[in-house]
Amino acid sequence: MKFSPISKKFRKKVQATVATGEASRLSEPQETEDSIKASGVGSYSAEFAIKGGENLSTEAARELTTELMNAIKIKVLKLNPEFVGHIKLFLDNGLETVKQSITIYYEEPQEDIIRSKEGAVPTFKILSAVSNVDKESLKDAVNSSVKDTFEKKENQGAQSRT
Repeated sequence: MKFSPISKKFRKKVQATVATGEASRLSEPQETEDSIKASGVGSYSAEFAIKGGENLSTEAARELTTELMNAIKIKVLKLNPEFVGHIKLFLDNGLETVKQSITIYYEEPQEDIIRSKEGAVPTFKILSAVSNVDKESLKDAVNSSVKDTFEKKENQGAQSRT
């Protein structure tokens, strides 16, 4: 990389500015809105109790969270095909927590299995913050995906028992 020398004209202007005490000054910051609104990120989180969740194996929890994450991702991609942010799912069966996460549109879900805290009750949590998607659209995408996925699993379980 080549740098050109500072011109004499520019150097004289800088020296004159310093000599007269003139300087560029920033005005005091003026808050216009909160950072979430300014960034255009929609965010939504929810927590659900899981009836009979203590009977849910870790493998079944993995399958359920994978299916749900993919359903949410499909809906979010329709809202913003190049989203950046995070979608995190935590399904705790009381013994272990299956965590799935995505942070950008082209990423496949990342999975971790974490030992649950002593006395944990079966719960399902979703945290989401997605660029250029309004909160209500994100909320609808998440909630409809949860409803559809859990109903599908419930119906599959009912059919296998008959």
